[in-house]
Amino acid sequence: MSWRTYDGPRALAYDIERAAPDEHVSDVRDVIVGQVAHAACNWVVDIGAGTGIWSERLARWLAVRVIAVEPSPGMLKVLTDKRLADVVAVRARGEALPVHDDVVGAAWLSTVVHHFDDLAAAAVEVARVLAPGGVVLVRSSFPDQQSGEVYPTRFFPSARTVATAFPTVGEVTAAFAAAGLGLRHRHTPMEVASPTRQHFLRRVKARADSLLQEVSDDEFAAGLQRVRQWVDAAPERPVLFRPDLLVYG
Repeated sequence: MSWRTYDGPRALAYDIERAAPDEHVSDVRDVIVGQVAHAACNWVVDIGAGTGIWSERLARWLAVRVIAVEPSPGMLKVLTDKRLADVVAVRARGEALPVHDDVVGAAWLSTVVHHFDDLAAAAVEVARVLAPGGVVLVRSSFPDQQSGEVYPTRFFPSARTVATAFPTVGEVTAAFAAAGLGLRHRHTPMEVASPTRQHFLRRVKARADSLLQEVSDDEFAAGLQRVRQWVDAAPERPVLFRPDLLVYG
């Protein structure tokens, strides 16, 4: 699957839809801090940084400088307009990182492995830029795991079909192993995807999730009605998500 292109309005919608306070991702923060604390880390590379939501967190949580790599001009403009402290934004792809060898203490890949044209080439690039003792953290949904049942796929069949083609844990692990990086740890941290189902409905309406770009207008309208019925059953209930968080090194 190739990288998605986000124009300005869609990138802004994505930024609003994915933004969340630290307490919603506190389990993820604890894993990141715990894993990266053992690496000699002055620089972190955020591959597929999008609008910089995770880049800002990484710089702040780890007290490091972050190289935010993003191929989409729309996403990159939103990121650079934020003028984030300790974040250097560059337009590039994961398969060709504009980073010197052996310079980053950690690489962060959040919901991005399914966007690579060449997963094996991206893994080689990550291994190249990683300093000795560094770690790679891959946060994603995987079709062969419970994390693969993300909420949009419950309501939109086309989105479910696309998600089943995402790389599996085994495929990602094999790609990194071929690049010399073994799987060290696997975590399933709890996140608050939306504080309420009503909030989740607003997120779906924004249609910023790349999975929803695969859905026709007619299917989107029908799926949106199913989301509304689900929301009406418990409008104030939080929407929780357990992504897989894989650590390689």
